[in-house]
Parts: sequence; C-alpha cells; structure tokens
Amino acid sequence: MRKLLIPLLLAAVASVYSIPEASAQDLRRDELFFSMGIPSDGILTDDEYMWNPDLYYNYEPRFQNTLFTALWAVEYHHFFTDRFKVGASVNYHLLTSDYYHPVQDQVIGTRYSNIVYLLAHAKYCYIHKEKWQLYSGVGAGAILRLDTMKGTSASFKPGFGYEVVMLGVEYGKKVPVYLEAVGGNTAISYRFGIGYRF
Repeated sequence: MRKLLIPLLLAAVASVYSIPEASAQDLRRDELFFSMGIPSDGILTDDEYMWNPDLYYNYEPRFQNTLFTALWAVEYHHFFTDRFKVGASVNYHLLTSDYYHPVQDQVIGTRYSNIVYLLAHAKYCYIHKEKWQLYSGVGAGAILRLDTMKGTSASFKPGFGYEVVMLGVEYGKKVPVYLEAVGGNTAISYRFGIGYRF
C-alpha cells in the first residue's frame, strides 16, 4: 500500500504546477471533511502493547496480539488567508488486545480500547489553485482512551495527542478529496478524505 501511495502523491504534486493560480473570488473559505486514516505498524512498538518477558516471570498479566481499526474522523477547516487555514477534528478508532493468564500462558479475555483524538489543526498551502492544494501542517490536542474488559472495571486514560502532516494534496472545487502522509502519535501513516467546501 505504501509503495503505491507515495508515487500517487508525487504524481499529484507534479501536476499541480501546470494549473494556473486561483483568483481570490474562486476560493471558498470553509471545508468540512470525512476521512479515514490508514494505521501504521508503529503503534505495536509501544511497550503497552508488546509482550514484556519481565511481566511473565513476575506472574503479572500481559496484553498481546493487538489489532486496530482505521482512524475515522470529521474535520473542519477555515481559510484565514489564501494559503493558511486552521480547524479542528474529532477522530476515533478501536484497539483490541488479547489478555493472557500470567501463569498458564493462555488467553482469558479481550481488552477493548476506544480512543478519541480531539485535535486543533493549522495547515499552510505552498500552492493554492482553483482545484489543487499542496500543503503541510500540524495538529495537537487531547487523547481520550477508555479500556474495557469483561469482568473488570473500565479504565479511563486521558493524554496528549499530536500529528504532523508532512505532505498533503487536495483536489476538487466544491467536493474536494485529499491524500496526506502523516506522522505523530495518532498511529496512522496515510489519510484520505472527501469533503464539501463552502
């Protein structure tokens, strides 16, 4: 998937330069998007989701075999200038992890982690044309995580979330689509979405 998305991003960037710049009256000031983020393998490197041998020898339970859904989001952006836009997003995904008995080494349950990211965004458009945008940006805010497992009490864990849009390409005038390469602790590597500009 990554080998396919990178050439698509580069091809879109190259095509941007052949299109004339948009005039101020052509630009719509607000955007509303629905998007899906593709999870990265990086989330599995977190010690919380990896098996730690020390836990086993201390006869403590552990979580293993973590699976995660796509990161679904609703985003809103407003252009303060022709090149600078700010906004906010509500993001959600689900993690599931097997719960292992500390002595018998058997799965005895499943933990469900519902995670919500509430992020504020700022994005700068290197190129803003009538139908094309090429941009980068940053986002920061709160992570709200609720862990539940049958037979135990729920656990709520707030935290700090951030992301960096290394490169994004948006195409379309009134109903745009976009593709972004993303880093940060929101556990995604690529995101694409469709929206409405007004």
